[in-house]
Formats: sequence, C-alpha cells, structure tokens
Amino acid sequence: MFDFYRLRADAHVSTRSAAVLALVIGCVLLFGGFVACSEVRDDDTAPVESAGIEVIDSLGRIVRLEQPPQRIVLTGRSNIMLIDALYLFPEVSSRVVGVGPSDQGQGDFFAVLEPRAATMTRFGRTVTTEEILTVQPDLVVLKDAVRDSVGRPLETLGVTVLYLDLETPDRFERDILSLGHVLGQTDRAEELVRFYRDRIERVQTRVRAALTDAEPPRVLVLEYTDQAGSAVFRVAPSDWMQTQQVRYAGATPVWVDAATEPRWTPVSFEQIARWDADAIVLVSFGRPVDDVVETMLADPLWQNLRAVRDARLFGMPGDFVSWGQPSSRWILGVEWLSRVLYPQAFGTEPFLADVAGFFVEMYGLDRQRFESEVLPTISPPISPTWVDGP
Repeated sequence: MFDFYRLRADAHVSTRSAAVLALVIGCVLLFGGFVACSEVRDDDTAPVESAGIEVIDSLGRIVRLEQPPQRIVLTGRSNIMLIDALYLFPEVSSRVVGVGPSDQGQGDFFAVLEPRAATMTRFGRTVTTEEILTVQPDLVVLKDAVRDSVGRPLETLGVTVLYLDLETPDRFERDILSLGHVLGQTDRAEELVRFYRDRIERVQTRVRAALTDAEPPRVLVLEYTDQAGSAVFRVAPSDWMQTQQVRYAGATPVWVDAATEPRWTPVSFEQIARWDADAIVLVSFGRPVDDVVETMLADPLWQNLRAVRDARLFGMPGDFVSWGQPSSRWILGVEWLSRVLYPQAFGTEPFLADVAGFFVEMYGLDRQRFESEVLPTISPPISPTWVDGP
C-alpha cells in the first residue's frame, strides 16, 4: 500500500566544546556495548539483520546498536508524536529515562501511559546536549526536523540518535517498523502496520460502496493558530497526514495546488472563499477546537461561506491531542471524517466503540481506564450512539 524507505541523505557534522567532549567520554564508557554510526546510505533498504541491530532512520542514516537500548530519551520539537509512537510497544516504559514536553495544551497523555511520569527526568522545550547527557542515554529518539539544533551535537559526540519523520502515512509506517527493529519487537511492529492497514481498508471499502458514480465531496482542512489576537489559517502540504486523511476518507482536498512548500502555508479568507469547499474541517493544536468553531460561526465573513450555511463546518476531534496530526491517532481522524462525509456507509456501528478499541489495542488500556481517563478529554464529544453523524 505504501512506498517505504524513500530516504534522503545528509552527512554534515557539527562540533562542540572540549568541555562537553570530556563529559561525553565519561558517559560513553558507561554506555558499554552500544555503537552509533551516522554513515549515510542513499539506496532504499529496509532494516537488515546483522551482528547486533542495524536500521536505517528517516534521514537515511544507518543506526547500529549491539543490543536493544535500555536508556532511551525522547525530546525535541513535536515530542508528543515520538511518545505516542514509542509507547505503542509494550514494556517500553522501563527503558525510558528522559522525556521532553508531552502536553499540547489539552492535558498530558504521557501521564496516562507512564506511571513514572511525575518522577522521571523531564526536559523543557529547549534542551541542551549537557542536559541529555546527564541521564546517560544509549539511544536518543528525535524528530528529523531537529537534527541541526539537537541531534548533530549528540552525533558528533558518539551518542546513538534515531530520527523519525512520521509526517505521512508511509513514513509513519516505515518509522514504526524501524522502532520495532531497534526495540527488538518486530512482531509488534508488523502487528501495528496491519492494524492501520486493516482500518484504512475498512474505511475505503465502505466509502467506495457509498460513492458509486457520485463525485467525492471537496473538503478543506485548515489549521488554526492565534497570532496577536488574530486568527491565522494554514493548509498542509499535499503529502502530509492531514491531506492524506481527506483522501482516505473518500474526499478531494481542495487546497493541494496552493500548498507547494514542505510546510504549513498561510491562506487568506479570500482564498478560503474561492475554494468554496463542500465541507471545512478546522484543526487546532492548542486552543480547544470547538471554541474555534464557535468563533468562526459567529464571524460575519465566515457566515457567507457555503459550507457554513450548509452546517458543514466541523472541528477535528481530539483527546489529549488532536486527531488531525501525525500522532498515532491519525487513523481516528480518518474514521471520524469518513463518517461525517458518508454516515450512511457505516450502518449502525457506533464510532465510540472504534475509538475505545483503538486505545485498548494500541496502548493496552482496559475499558474502565479508557472511560475514566481518555473519554472525558475527547472534544468535541462523541455520543456513544453516534451512527449517523455528529
């Protein structure tokens, strides 16, 4: 289904002060049998069995370890995505020794997953090499976007770094397989891949049956941010998770021709009006999305949009984090959107059962913990009997 291991190479290295180098030498002596290699490989090659562990990360670097890591650090920008991915693997908790920010503004899912969350070493939004070294990691997991600011100094000093991307469905799948290989849990990684593929196939089967000869709806997904008290809306690149969510849900993303940069692209209200989408979905990573929807519904300009007049302005749900981003929940965003667009295709299957099943199967939460710790955070709320639309 997906195009795995499309990798890019980057082999520049930075230097650090002699004082830091001295500190690292001491740490490396404690690390023992772990080896990091930042050699870059340009060919598309899956993880390879060797005398130890060898895997290619999202930057095309060969990462080598002599055994599964026992002292893992997760930090840097977008750390929530790393936490959500790593904790898909059972019994990983005992190996994590340091974690960066884990709250996106709607509560801390890490505290649900990790019994030691309140007592383990936590890093701030800006973390130094020296801070990371104090916990003596044998593996540091980072988003590849922070290589220059966080990763390179660690690489230079011999610390093993594994970069993940996670930003598209194929990269998400590739990175899950890489994590499984590094952790010594390849069976679990393959199980996770099957889980996502099966749920996507179920959605697409229902959507195909509902579409028949009809044209798919034209959908606009907008990320909301507040800048100096003013609403700013941005669209995602054509291959990012938010765009793929729309395609998987059986719709046409209307903005792809305008999203030419590999980053969020700001758009004006005039452009939003020109697209004249059948439905608009708002995504918010900080402010509660239902508040954003209410604000836009009260805006006289937005009231002129056809999607608003037709009651087709929605907020992408979330729990502790939004389902409209490349965290593990992206599949829930697909399933929610497909039900919004094609309610008749899912018969009498309550969506909340699928949401509960996700947290049970992915994170090992029992039904009671889901209902007491996760369900109250889902916003906008999902009715237990929702079978025909929100």
